Amino acid sequence: MGHIVNMTEAGDGRGAAFVAGRLTATLETIARVSGELGALAQSTTYNITNNVAVLTENPAFLRVQKRLPRRELHLSVQPHTSRAP
Repeated sequence: MGHIVNMTEAGDGRGAAFVAGRLTATLETIARVSGELGALAQSTTYNITNNVAVLTENPAFLRVQKRLPRRELHLSVQPHTSRAP
């Protein structure tokens, strides 16, 4: 938009018209693509699969999971015994 203002202030009507034409063409393209995306979204069926449930129920995954070593985290809380000098 700043280019149009600059050209108009400089008295360059042809340049301002050119920039306005390109801006209009760009906006028309954006509108066309937006419309196509909207139409695609309305006509497309999305299937969402819960992959975690599918994976954990798979026998091969269960066999691998059984072979993995289990590591447990052991935390012990002990009182702080050092004293400041």
